[in-house]
Amino acid sequence: MSGRIAAPPRAQVARLKQQLHATAMHEAGHAVAGVLLDIPLREVWIGYQKHGWSSWSVVGRTETVIDGDEPPPGELSTDDLNDAILFVWAGLEAEAMWLEEQTGVRLPAARRTVASVSVHQQGDLAALRGYHKDRRARWPERRAQDVARQLVLTRRDRVEDVARALVERGCISGREVHALVK
Repeated sequence: MSGRIAAPPRAQVARLKQQLHATAMHEAGHAVAGVLLDIPLREVWIGYQKHGWSSWSVVGRTETVIDGDEPPPGELSTDDLNDAILFVWAGLEAEAMWLEEQTGVRLPAARRTVASVSVHQQGDLAALRGYHKDRRARWPERRAQDVARQLVLTRRDRVEDVARALVERGCISGREVHALVK
């Protein structure tokens, strides 16, 4: 995790507060789905990242035990492929749900906003495009979003617990996530 968390100036921290909470919900959605789908987690983190001299953003990642060694979608078992689809959608849906509640924006607009906001969402969406091209995908894209949203909604309290821990501490282990969810 070294190098991911830096301390921006106080004025930047205040400006990034909403982004920090949105990213925490996003990563918490992935993490809770990971526990529910029996995807082993290494750690979940969020933090600030500096771009250039004075620009800051919030970044995060939910690291699985097999990160870096994941086979391409065509080499995943059918069950693992469909779990991966739900795992990725759960982060996007948790963030969209948070945005919907914070701003009153309706779900379709919240989903579009989340999909266009930042680099880590773009990485999630690129992974999903690859997964959904596989004919073994259980659900079409829109249905997968809805299934992931239900997964997040059924454990909403746990998603919020994980997000709160992320905002407070920046990083939590897979074991800690498991303890918060189960």
